[in-house]
Amino acid sequence: KVRWVNKHKAQSRLPAVGYTAVKALIDDPDRWNNVGEALSKARGDAQQLDEKMRSQVQRVDRAIQTAERFNDRGHILYCAVTLPHTVAQEAVNLPSTLQPGSRLEFDRHTMATHALHELDPTVGERDVVFEIETGRGMYMGRSDTVDDTAHLLPRGVRFEVVSAGEGRYRRPDGSIGRRMIVQLRDITEE
Repeated sequence: KVRWVNKHKAQSRLPAVGYTAVKALIDDPDRWNNVGEALSKARGDAQQLDEKMRSQVQRVDRAIQTAERFNDRGHILYCAVTLPHTVAQEAVNLPSTLQPGSRLEFDRHTMATHALHELDPTVGERDVVFEIETGRGMYMGRSDTVDDTAHLLPRGVRFEVVSAGEGRYRRPDGSIGRRMIVQLRDITEE
């Protein structure tokens, strides 16, 4: 409930263009993919984007920054990442970039969730789940009475891999799910 309240406080401070930019980005899968691919190609440098896309990215950045000013909590977030091959059954067989001590930087905005089971419909055999410890981003979900805990992470966040292995989690229906989970810790400010 606190995240939901803080979300509304931040949204009340957002200019309409910031709110519209975030909504347009996350509601349109084609736009999401185009912006993400452009940011990846530019290694996260919005200055290399065309003027229209750069403006949209910067509006989203400012909206996330506004939301972060109203947040005094840390988060454990989950997002699925597709590997170029089937996920190994053992953590030691994951690529070296996903082994403990490795560092990753997200060059694009990233959608995550506060509840791992919300990823179930989208996770395939080539996906690992990142469990992210951070205080960053913008809560987009609804109150805790609804199964919607979406969270938008900013671009340019750096993480260190803490551990990797099969994780278990309980779904709302009581069943147990299992996923290869790579735990990340935010090191952006270090």
